[in-house]
Amino acid sequence: MTDGGQPTCANCGRQIGALETGVPIRDGIICPECHARLSAAFRYSTAADPRAGGNERPGEVFAIVSLVSGILGYLFLPFIGAIVAIIFGIMSWSESKSAGAAPSGMATAGIILGTIQLALVALILIFVLFAILFLTAHATTMMPVHH
Repeated sequence: MTDGGQPTCANCGRQIGALETGVPIRDGIICPECHARLSAAFRYSTAADPRAGGNERPGEVFAIVSLVSGILGYLFLPFIGAIVAIIFGIMSWSESKSAGAAPSGMATAGIILGTIQLALVALILIFVLFAILFLTAHATTMMPVHH
């Protein structure tokens, strides 16, 4: 986030001046106060464009997609919805972690919903397979024997 043109740490709120850029790293800088990783792209995009706002958390879009697909997966295409929820939830966690922020609760909820869906789909498939095997075995033992 920025405050008056200067980037501030999202973790501790410390303003980081032009001369105090912290320790350079591949993704951006590290806050000299709390050592949280600040993304260079986020820092420069919000400082250069005042319309950017800077209110969006890292990984928030992925977290929303994860949660929505996790919920809608119970109604439409449960297997695909679960996979999408888990993948986008993990992507959100990864983006949040690389920015030094805490993972979103929406991403966590999407991952949990997706995992539950996959478990339910697996249980239903196992039940159907056992039912088919039982019915097949039962049908073969009930055949009449002709001498």
